[in-house]
Formats: sequence, structure tokens, C-alpha cells
Amino acid sequence: MSSQSVSAVPGKTRSPWGVWWLSLITLGIYYLVWYHKIHREIAAAGGNAGLAPAWSQIVPIWSLISVAGTGTWIADLQHLVGAKGTSSAAVAFWSQFWFSSQTRYLQRRLNQVWLQMARTAAPTTGPAI
Repeated sequence: MSSQSVSAVPGKTRSPWGVWWLSLITLGIYYLVWYHKIHREIAAAGGNAGLAPAWSQIVPIWSLISVAGTGTWIADLQHLVGAKGTSSAAVAFWSQFWFSSQTRYLQRRLNQVWLQMARTAAPTTGPAI
């Protein structure tokens, strides 16, 4: 039963602060790995992950635009699965200038999506009528 719910959710729930700290400690290397992983997860969940590989974060202006696009794709995925709250491209964009908070912001929104997907995939255990 637990293997069904694990396979039904294509993404991994991560600590937003854990992502932020690991990105800081590894001087941005974990950030690139994380960014690549979340785009694979968004695509596997049926969202539009677009063309934003991890290397796009190395190009200065493109990185700002790419993170805003990621915020939009997460918002689309939230609407698709019926998760509460919405991700915002503008907040994702501007959070980069506030201590690189885009990792915390985007991962929190993704965690909401994975939680909603797990809730809808979980079988009901009540008696059949």
C-alpha cells in the first residue's frame, strides 16, 4: 500500500531551509542539482517544465527569467492538482534578491503540490457501502 502512494507522487518533499543551507554550504553546487531535480519532477507530474536546465542558472540574466518561469510552472501544477495557494512568478523573481530565498519559496510550493498529490492518490480505508 505504501509503495502505491510513493510511486503516485513524482516529487520529493524537501526541507526548504535544508535546500537553502545546502546551497549556501556547497557554494551553489547543490542549488544547481536541486534546480535540475525539481524540473524533472515537475515534468514527471505532468506540468510544463519548459527548457530551464540547471546550466541556465549560470547565465546572469537568463537565471532571473528562468526562476520566474519556474514559479509559473509550479503555479500551473498547483492548479492542475488542486493544491491550495499559488506560486507566483513575480515573488519567485524578487525572492532571488532577498538572500537567495527562491529556493525556500519554490520548494515550499512544490511541497504543497506533492502533499496534495499524495492526498488524492491515497486510497480510502473506510468500509465499502
